[in-house]
Amino acid sequence: MRGAPLRIAAQAALALTLAAALVGTGYLACTAPAVTPALSSTLAWDDLSPFSKAQLSRVASATRDFSFGSHDETTLYRTIYQVNRELQSDPAGTSPASGAAKGAPDLDGLSDESDAAAFASAFSEARDAYVFDRAAIEHLDDVNRVATAALPVLAACVVAAIGAAAALVRTGGRRALAVPLIASSALVIGSFSVLGLWAAIDFTGMFDAFHSLFFTRGTWEFSANSLLICALPTELWMSLGAIWLTVTLLASLLACRTGMRLLKEKPQRRSTGR
Repeated sequence: MRGAPLRIAAQAALALTLAAALVGTGYLACTAPAVTPALSSTLAWDDLSPFSKAQLSRVASATRDFSFGSHDETTLYRTIYQVNRELQSDPAGTSPASGAAKGAPDLDGLSDESDAAAFASAFSEARDAYVFDRAAIEHLDDVNRVATAALPVLAACVVAAIGAAAALVRTGGRRALAVPLIASSALVIGSFSVLGLWAAIDFTGMFDAFHSLFFTRGTWEFSANSLLICALPTELWMSLGAIWLTVTLLASLLACRTGMRLLKEKPQRRSTGR
């Protein structure tokens, strides 16, 4: 059949692009604006930080927005300034580790209207328990570059999947979508099951391996009592990974179920010509 090679190519294209789109659904879910601060408000390491969970959650929210949203450095610095101002206004605080001002930033001359350069200068001599140092900002810049590049790729995969699906339906009816739907879901479910098992056995190893795909070794490592780690601790990343895994698997199961139902439909009869 003359159209068979094109149909097979369209099915392969749909399977691969749909698999990417399924992974993308989980990515979008775990990077949604409300998720990170909600998790941080419960999981933040306030026992290792001078800040309370509520303050660390605000830093986590600003960090997520800087990395995956507006990438506004002034807004991120302003949030860090505000929680430090609150801490210095009430040194007793509400956190078990609060009260010690050693290494805290000098806030004299700063205000909510200060620019990023002024905040960065004032924070440059402070301990990383109170502020984001230059290494932390540079790592978040790297995260933003990866995230910014990922969205157009995801959008292109969605568009390509829609195009391939439309071509298959036009030439072979809805049943032609069955195999790509099942294949894409099987690929994603198999891959994420392996990744989930790896994370359950050695989350740190999996986390490091994932980061090494996109970042220079060591650029994502910070002290346990740093502001960045206390606001975004290991348990938070494990929870985000679980959300990514769960949403992706649910979307894949839905795709698989749809493919199985289409496979049971009668093949579309097509007229033949000479």
